Amino acid sequence: MLRLTVEDIMSLRPCPSWTMARVREAMRGRVSVTASDIPDAEHVPAKDRIWLLIKGGFFDRNDLILIAAAFVEHVLPLHEIAYPNDSRPRDATQAAATAAATAAAAAAATVAAVATPAESATAAYAAAYWASAAAKAKAFASVSSAADYSASAADTTDRANRLTAARLAGLATAAEHHYQLSVIKQHLDAQQEDTQC
Repeated sequence: MLRLTVEDIMSLRPCPSWTMARVREAMRGRVSVTASDIPDAEHVPAKDRIWLLIKGGFFDRNDLILIAAAFVEHVLPLHEIAYPNDSRPRDATQAAATAAATAAAAAAATVAAVATPAESATAAYAAAYWASAAAKAKAFASVSSAADYSASAADTTDRANRLTAARLAGLATAAEHHYQLSVIKQHLDAQQEDTQC
């Protein structure tokens, strides 16, 4: 089972706010962490747990593609509402998931064949980031459009609408992070089942 030390995590080049001292503090006295330790480490922001699970080398290329496809699939309805005649994102996501699920198709897929595990991890993290951003934008837009219709309302109403939009955006982001962690946990559980057989 893969274990990451503070030095391993620092070698992944986390955000500048994650100094070596902060990583040590987050590990709470542990010498190393495994993938199963990370999802429930609620003292670490969800986006950072997702980043470490994806970048930490816990998943192979096919798992990362399936995880990224699940993240994108989750927010595709937002894109499809805005662009009902554009099926390209759904088509690409389904093609990637099919390619990853089938070893022969994955070997034949040009992108999967040339992508390194690090590139696959970067793509999965980018999908997670943009899925969160899409959920946040949708929540903000729904309230912002309501605020636009009430432009003649008092300034206090406008401030309340902006505050509501910000709260909804925060809730949407938290919900998306919760979903993303649940997808990653499912893949971790499947890995454990495979190793127990």
